[in-house]
Amino acid sequence: MINLVKEYSKKDNQKIGVYMIDSPMESAYVKIFFKALQKGRDYCLTQGKAYSLLQLKVSYDKFQDLINI
Repeated sequence: MINLVKEYSKKDNQKIGVYMIDSPMESAYVKIFFKALQKGRDYCLTQGKAYSLLQLKVSYDKFQDLINI
């Protein structure tokens, strides 16, 4: 997670970062880590929550296609 945040924090076109986490233990660590960051970042456990956080102008089905890489 730290490597991802470092990599994408250098891109000046980001307004929010959303990371999907699939483990309750990892989500606890990420919550603490993200509180220390200055830029807007959030995490979630489901695709539906990621979709709502990002407020994209694409359908939910298209969003699912885009993230299933």
